[in-house]
Amino acid sequence: MSSVSLPRHPAVAYLCLVRCELPQLVITEEKLNIFRRYAGDVNGWVLARDAREHEIMADSDWAQIEELRHRLWLEQHQPVSEDFVTQTQKLIAERVGDKSTAEALRRLI
Repeated sequence: MSSVSLPRHPAVAYLCLVRCELPQLVITEEKLNIFRRYAGDVNGWVLARDAREHEIMADSDWAQIEELRHRLWLEQHQPVSEDFVTQTQKLIAERVGDKSTAEALRRLI
C-alpha cells in the first residue's frame, strides 16, 4: 500500500484532503458571501458553527472557492502559462452558477 504525503501546514493539508473527493458543486453568491464574511478563514467558519451557513455551504464548497481564488490570485501576481489560465476559466465555467457570481469570485482577490 502506498502512502500519501500531505503538506505540513494544517490548512493546506485540509484542502488537499477535501480536494481528493470534491463533487462538482455550484458556487453561488450566497456561498461567496459566507466565504467573504470569514475573510477566507476556514477555521473561523468551522468554529463559528453557524448551522444555517453549514446547511448552505459544505467543506467541499469552501475548498473549491479557495482553489479558484488561489488560481485567480496566481494569474494576477505570478507568471502562469496559457494552459493554466484556460484551465482556470474552464473550472470557473464548470463550478460557478452564473456570470455575476464569477465576477464576485474575481473580486475576492
